[in-house]
Amino acid sequence: MTETPKRLESSETIRSRVETARFRQYERYGEEITNGHVPIDVLLAKSPLTKRQQQLLQHWAATYDWSNRVQTKIIRLARTIADLAETDDITDEALWKAMAFRRMKEGRQEKNAKGEH
Repeated sequence: MTETPKRLESSETIRSRVETARFRQYERYGEEITNGHVPIDVLLAKSPLTKRQQQLLQHWAATYDWSNRVQTKIIRLARTIADLAETDDITDEALWKAMAFRRMKEGRQEKNAKGEH
């Protein structure tokens, strides 16, 4: 079975998605502020994680020794991924992607520390 290749988006399409996501954030918070800068308590009040998502994040945080700061960054990224997908809530998929991006970043940092490329 062959996998269908993903359709590449044009720069214009990506720009439109980003603008739409930013507008969603401005509307959510009632001011021109993005997920990356809004206080975490406000972000969580407007977009709470489900109990299952909290448990998943806590499990990964314990497994990979993630600090509270790292977990906050993951939640912010998951909210942004959900905004780009035009979903009202942080989806399980958005949280998984955010955690996977974090693991990829850590993998690159480990390679760089060892002098690998």
